[in-house]
Amino acid sequence: MSPQINPYTGLLALSALLSAVLAGLAWRRRPTPGAGALAVLMLAVAYWAMAYIMEIIAADLEVMLFWARMQYLAILAVPVLWLVFVLLFIGHGRWVTPRFLAGLAALPTLIFVLLWTPAGLAWFYREATVRVGGAVTWLVVAYGPLFWLQAIYSYVLIVFAVLLVLLALLRGGVVQRTQNGAVLAAALTPLIGNAVYVFGLSPLLYVDLTPFLFVISGIVSLWALLRYHLLDLMPVVRDVLIERMTDGVAVVDAQGRVVDLNRAAQQMIGQRASAILGAPAVTVVPEWPHLIQQSRLEQPARMQVIAGGEEARAYYDVRVSPLLSDGETVQGWLAVFRDDTLRVRAEQTEQQQRALIEGLRDALGALTSTLSIDEVLDRILELTASVVPHEISNIMLIEDGWAAVQRIRGYSTSELPGIHNLRLSVLDTPNLRRMAESHQPLAISDTRQDLNWMVVPGTEWLRSYAAAPIISKGRAIGFLNLDSSQPGHFTQQHAHVLKAFADQVGIALENASLVASLQESNAKLSLALRAREEAIQNVSHELRTPLTLMLGYVEFMTNGELGPVTSDQANALRVVALQGQRLQFIFNSLLTLQTFQPKDIHLEFMDCRTWLDATLDTWRQVAAAAGLTIRLVLPDHLPPVMGAANYLDLALGNLLDNAVKFSASGREITVSAGEDGVWVTIAVADQGIGLSTEQKQMIFERFYQVDGTSTRRHGGMGIGLALCRAIVQAHNGRVWVESAGPGQGATFFIALPVAAPPDSAPGT
Repeated sequence: MSPQINPYTGLLALSALLSAVLAGLAWRRRPTPGAGALAVLMLAVAYWAMAYIMEIIAADLEVMLFWARMQYLAILAVPVLWLVFVLLFIGHGRWVTPRFLAGLAALPTLIFVLLWTPAGLAWFYREATVRVGGAVTWLVVAYGPLFWLQAIYSYVLIVFAVLLVLLALLRGGVVQRTQNGAVLAAALTPLIGNAVYVFGLSPLLYVDLTPFLFVISGIVSLWALLRYHLLDLMPVVRDVLIERMTDGVAVVDAQGRVVDLNRAAQQMIGQRASAILGAPAVTVVPEWPHLIQQSRLEQPARMQVIAGGEEARAYYDVRVSPLLSDGETVQGWLAVFRDDTLRVRAEQTEQQQRALIEGLRDALGALTSTLSIDEVLDRILELTASVVPHEISNIMLIEDGWAAVQRIRGYSTSELPGIHNLRLSVLDTPNLRRMAESHQPLAISDTRQDLNWMVVPGTEWLRSYAAAPIISKGRAIGFLNLDSSQPGHFTQQHAHVLKAFADQVGIALENASLVASLQESNAKLSLALRAREEAIQNVSHELRTPLTLMLGYVEFMTNGELGPVTSDQANALRVVALQGQRLQFIFNSLLTLQTFQPKDIHLEFMDCRTWLDATLDTWRQVAAAAGLTIRLVLPDHLPPVMGAANYLDLALGNLLDNAVKFSASGREITVSAGEDGVWVTIAVADQGIGLSTEQKQMIFERFYQVDGTSTRRHGGMGIGLALCRAIVQAHNGRVWVESAGPGQGATFFIALPVAAPPDSAPGT
């Protein structure tokens, strides 16, 4: 039978054409998520329309059934392609995997294959006939169970996709809502037409309205594509770039109403979108008028907004940019919220730590700059205020179990009468007892909520309290207390900071106690030293006078001026004279050491040979009495030195006395001299007990003795070598000792600078 003319073919051809155009436009935008799926979907719709044209122009039942089955290649594919497009379009492309697509296409593929089998066709169409409607022949069918299976499956996929678009429409902005609305309208129009046809409600008997309604879908889609840049500025962009941003984004229209905001903005503001959308921006950001005014002057405007209470305070950096039309007219504003809380808190923490370090540094400076404990305590209270803000503070010290106020800052007599005399029992005051036992700081956010808080009369105003124990030598000796009238003012962090300053108070008190103890000890030592020096001087003066008188009488008796003496008496008098002279030498050394002042020395030219001969004449008699000999070895020429003979006699005499004292009987003491043009060096060498390395380092110290035990064999007071060094150094000279070790003897050296000749003086 030849094809018939059907008046509906033109409308179907238009639908196919529009679908093909849409497919081409979508394919050109295929890099955009969803564009490729939409292109395939529109091709399927175009194919559906063309296959339906072939069905309605046929006049034979077999031909009509053929093209009816061919249509199902598109009818079964359209719901799947529609769902895939929606998922990609609204930003759920991660769901579209090969396994997911295979699962969606499994049932439609099976149904399409069954359609081409006799049994499958019977399950799909229980009955198929050709009927004449007017001048046109139509295919009329009664649907079987296989048809209803595919219909239910297709409707489920389409409705699920429609719900996804509805959700995207509700949360999108103006442009996004328009785009989603167009997509929704393009989908619902043929869906409704198909339902009307399937359930026999169509006013056009036997006509499937679905392909015809694709004309409306095509027109709506073209309008959205060309007018609102569908597939260019898509809702997925909002989801990916806006909705998923960690920064909050809000759009405010020209009337100052919030018209869009993402999830991050909702979280920062603390309200859901349903409560914010349409509300004036000033109710969300009170600083909004100032931001708008600033944005008209600067682009963009910027401000830090603080939200939340003291404990949960958040800081947001808000930037507002105007949204301008082509005519530079402000259509609205874009506000971007950035959570700046971590940075601000980090800066605050850094500032607090810097203030703490500077405060502790200043406190340490106060400890080292003054020994006054009152000044240190006042300074610490002052520095504490710069690190831990408070209203009033005090330092209490413990004595006999009672904590008494010692220093105060911020109090006045009218605020707390009797504060200067306040004394609290540590055991009976819970907060003080707790700190004294635990050695840990304490913070009470609200004293009225603390069951252990004890109210001191006159301090009812005190609502927040922080304190730290002052620890010294492992025990609590006091407390550093801070008070505030604002509940919640102090935290445990404040208490731990306060502990650092309380430790400084403990150090200050320890230092003050140590200084006081040292001062007392120094005073006692000074008195003892003064008493000893005075005793030595008194004893020396008291003994030297009778000793001089005694030596005078011994000389008279030796010379026979008081009568004849026997030889035994003369020997005895000679021994007495020698020992008296040695005792007189010791007295003179002791007095000289106590009163010696280098500035009092008067230097003169001295002939070294003459001086050494005269000094050794006296000491030869002392050495002979001890069974020793003194040998003098001098070069042919010795240059003069500048010296004070009486002091140098004492210096050399102490070296000789030391040699005599530590040498065994029968040994020899050698005195020699030499010069190198700069120095005249005098050496006194003995064959005595020698010195160790440690002894050589200490031997010139005052009151040091080689053998300091109570059973020592050798006499002396340990002052001779100290006096020798002082005298030689006053002559700009040097003194030292050399010894090979114990039992090896020792050699003491005196080096004096050579005197310049008189004719080399300036001006000659």
